[in-house]
Amino acid sequence: MNHESTNCIFKYINFVICILCLLFAVNVKATENNPPNILMVLIDDLGYTDLDVYGGDISTPNINNIANQGMVFTDAHAYPSCAPTRAAFLTGQDPHTIGLGSQNGVAPAGVTLEDAGYEGYLSGKYTSIANLLKSNGYRTYHSGKWHLGYGEKQSPIAQGFERHFSLLDGAASHYGDMKGVGLGVSGSGSATYVENGERLKKLPDNFYSTKNYTQWLIDELAEGKADARPFFAYLAYTAVHDPLHAPEDLILKYASLTENGYEQLRKERIKNLVSLGLTVDPSLISKWLSGTPRWSSLTEDEQKDLSKRLAVYAAMLEYLDHELGRLVDFLKSEDLYDNTLIVLMSDNGAATVPKTIYSRNVSDIEWQNKNYPLTDVSSYGLPGSFPSLGTYNAEALAGPYFGFKSNLYEGGVRVPMIVKTPGREDVGVRKQNVNIVDLYKTFSDYAGVTNLNNDQLLGCSLRQTFEWNSVGECSDEFGMSYMGWRSYRKGVWKLVFVSSGFGGTGKYALYKLDDDPGEMRDLSSDYPEKVAYLNDKWNKYAKKNNVKVIPMEKVNSMFDPIAGKFFEIDWGSNSLSN
Repeated sequence: MNHESTNCIFKYINFVICILCLLFAVNVKATENNPPNILMVLIDDLGYTDLDVYGGDISTPNINNIANQGMVFTDAHAYPSCAPTRAAFLTGQDPHTIGLGSQNGVAPAGVTLEDAGYEGYLSGKYTSIANLLKSNGYRTYHSGKWHLGYGEKQSPIAQGFERHFSLLDGAASHYGDMKGVGLGVSGSGSATYVENGERLKKLPDNFYSTKNYTQWLIDELAEGKADARPFFAYLAYTAVHDPLHAPEDLILKYASLTENGYEQLRKERIKNLVSLGLTVDPSLISKWLSGTPRWSSLTEDEQKDLSKRLAVYAAMLEYLDHELGRLVDFLKSEDLYDNTLIVLMSDNGAATVPKTIYSRNVSDIEWQNKNYPLTDVSSYGLPGSFPSLGTYNAEALAGPYFGFKSNLYEGGVRVPMIVKTPGREDVGVRKQNVNIVDLYKTFSDYAGVTNLNNDQLLGCSLRQTFEWNSVGECSDEFGMSYMGWRSYRKGVWKLVFVSSGFGGTGKYALYKLDDDPGEMRDLSSDYPEKVAYLNDKWNKYAKKNNVKVIPMEKVNSMFDPIAGKFFEIDWGSNSLSN
């Protein structure tokens, strides 16, 4: 080959490289100028192993499809209850800095609702993620559960949602009867629905929460498609929160889900997790709450009762999956899906409480009996019924983890998390310890917002985790407090204090999660220096985040006497065998 030919080849190669660089630069610029849509889907009180991709036996094909195009997280966390989780997600801060140190009028021992950070509704200094994104070129939507306060300053509009259809209460009937769950929740017993700032007096006769939340969002996105701005949509389903309500045909589909009992269900789901590569050892089944009976010791009527509750719960989840599939189909039909970041999580672990937990006094109980008169097991799922999941079922759904909603053990705070990135194929299992509070900085990162000058913001952007499976600048430690209980996680080590009536030891316990994910072996006496180290870490976390340090004895004296009320089963009427 002569010199002239060689020069021609080099010139051609340089030309091709320049074109490729130009295309890359244009693509980068286009990406920067066209930030992705963001869809946050929050499921209410979902158990860790319920979804098919987490070893469950409930049909969730549409969620499976999202997971197959994205990532499944094995070590994702929320806070142990609804409102604190939602507040942390919305503000990027610890719940105690923004008013959610208490919830539903209940504060920790020695604390009042007048104490800063414990008001029970959004307060303090923060910029909501919706306000942040709106001010940076996003149109913003909220559909579903709110649970962050009833005042004008706490409203979805004040928090940055241009359009919204919101249940302000923490729970309600899933049908169009507009019934709350008790007088003590909303103050009137009526569910508080608000659409674009106007309180609704009536819902459609064929209203069903999951269907209508989804359809509202589809309609709004369709109406706003001419708007060139990207969207941020926060779809907060009230499923699968009690009262458990679902269509009868789907309930029948799951009639035999627990025919072999909750112990067997838990074993099968752990086995499925192992086969999926999402946990380590099928023999590492966790403990049960003290007093949990063997399935074989229950009467036939009790077994049928618990089975029906779980069947309704499963039906609710399958219905949710179907509706989410409709939303995904809409996004695809409008050519919006590929450029949408989707995050799907639960707000905490599965719930144990009976309906009576929403009652404060005799008047509340009388109100519940009048407004939810159907108590026969055959009526579970219908309007006017109020079945809850039941403690024993809730424990089983946690799989290899111990705990449940309102509990700082992993079963209360470790949640499913599925992510699909925009315009990429980032797939696989992610084992990094992450928290829902990380999403504030993550969504800001994808939106191109970098000037987050707030020392109270927690967490980190998970973009590197999503796109490169790298921890980046994320920390391996995280502190929490709930109603005076405490936990601190650093790496594989976790220090936790929960009252004994709620499954803890009544003092600090220490666990090494890599070989004891079920938190069965308390190592506090073996590693006192580790306990002291993590306790010091927790105290620093508490000081920084406005958490009042309540003596453990005082917390125990508040919670141990009432533990039975949280875990009792409100059995259906005795016509089960008729």
